[in-house]
Amino acid sequence: MENFEDKLNRHIDKVLEIQQNRESKPLTLDELKEVDLSLGMTEEEWEALLKRADENAALAQSHMSYGNYAEAYKTADQAIAINPYQETALIVLANASIGIYENDDKEEYLEKAKLYANELLKINPNERQAIEILSKVGKYQKSEIKEKKNFLRYILIGVGVIAVVALFFVLKPTAKPAENTALKFELIEAEENANAAWAQVENVISRRDQMLPQILELAPGTNSEAGSISSDIEALSRQIVQSVDANEKVALQGEMQDKIKDLISLLNKSETDEKVKLILVQIEGSYNRIAVEGKRYNETVKIYNILVKKHGGEFPDFKEKAYFKGR
Repeated sequence: MENFEDKLNRHIDKVLEIQQNRESKPLTLDELKEVDLSLGMTEEEWEALLKRADENAALAQSHMSYGNYAEAYKTADQAIAINPYQETALIVLANASIGIYENDDKEEYLEKAKLYANELLKINPNERQAIEILSKVGKYQKSEIKEKKNFLRYILIGVGVIAVVALFFVLKPTAKPAENTALKFELIEAEENANAAWAQVENVISRRDQMLPQILELAPGTNSEAGSISSDIEALSRQIVQSVDANEKVALQGEMQDKIKDLISLLNKSETDEKVKLILVQIEGSYNRIAVEGKRYNETVKIYNILVKKHGGEFPDFKEKAYFKGR
């Protein structure tokens, strides 16, 4: 005999089949209900099914509020797999898609944002948020096209400049090498940019560390693996406090980021208490903000390290910086 989860999975398969067959007319919610009832689902189970979709939509909205765009997208997608007319879930999917595009520069998510906004307008033609999302997507897409055109223009200009510079150096008499003050200033500026970027990483790390004791209290009672990771995190915390080398601290914080990711994953699988879920959502949000700031830090370090590799012999006081390698 089928249990509720079996019926739920069959319902989701039916919804996915309808969504994939774009040429056929989509079933209304009432028509979906008739299909499920005809296949043995009860009225109570149908209501429980819709409630499950609403709960997923609410959780997705919570992830969204903390900047957990990937989790918000995944949870909202679970909601519309049950109820394709869940408006809150569609709004979250569209906004989360834009957030993923902004953080990871994945152009395909602009099209996804557009798709979900249009689906929402089919359900509610006056939905203001859907119209705003479509407007935002349009601006981003125009900007992408403009950037590509500019990129080609800059390549052509760059080729011309390189040719002129090459000709200049061919014709210019050889001069005695001297310390390049302008180059040193460039190294100083690049180093300061990297230091400022790391300061911002440490800023969001401090917010994470304020919540860390709460999640560490949960770990030992979950399972032995979670307890072991919790011990590793505490040991890393002590090492970070004791470390005086900047590059070592960056490496240790990268390890810490990985351990926290593993612990969040384990606790998400085992915890069902709503208060615990809220703590996990908050620390997940701080984890994601660290990942974003870490990526920006690595971009500035790359610029600085390239300069050091090229001119470190001339300016030995400048040393390469470590990249932030947390997942």
